[in-house]
Amino acid sequence: MAEFTNPTVVPEVVAPVSPGAEWLSKNSPELRRARLGLWLILIGICAMLLGMAVYIVIPLRALGMVIHLDPALCLLGTGYVLQVIGPSMCLDVPAASGAKPLVTTTVVLMALSLAMAATKYLASMHSPESGNYFSFLLGGLVAFVLSLRQLALFIERPDLARRAVAVLVVAAGIAFASVGLNAMAVSGLFSGHPQVFVQALSVVTLVDLILYASLINSLRKALRR
Repeated sequence: MAEFTNPTVVPEVVAPVSPGAEWLSKNSPELRRARLGLWLILIGICAMLLGMAVYIVIPLRALGMVIHLDPALCLLGTGYVLQVIGPSMCLDVPAASGAKPLVTTTVVLMALSLAMAATKYLASMHSPESGNYFSFLLGGLVAFVLSLRQLALFIERPDLARRAVAVLVVAAGIAFASVGLNAMAVSGLFSGHPQVFVQALSVVTLVDLILYASLINSLRKALRR
């Protein structure tokens, strides 16, 4: 018997699912690991901020000398280590997102930075070369923010991608300002109190760090849906 279709019935059109939305819907172990990695990075940032506060604000005076609390070093070290562990848990993000090579670069640079910083501290090295760990740290942070941007675009969150760009723009401004201040200090062009400029730059750096932490937290929540 022939089958007849009702011409008045409009066939249902199923919208195609994007790769990012499909990845979120599966809630795979890789996705859960990425969320945990971002959470560890947030904890690390908080630990480092608390460590700096303890180191600067709460000194102990003994034998006429200022001795900083050991917990400050523990907090800073813990925060530093988490900046390596956190991104390493994001290595399994989908290759289609374009974030995977950037996350890999982040882990390598952060691990090198941590190893050099630990070596410098344990061996008490004071050569100019030992300070290169900070360059690796900055490179790792830039690569990770770029990976966050790619991941945000992959899950169709352009607002978070724009926030990642804003973090990088502010960071670039801080870098140029630091170079300019250093050049002015070396050339003796500073007039008045140069520490005012340094303090202002420190405040802007703190604001950018808060923006970075806020971006990570927002992306972590976006990976839950």
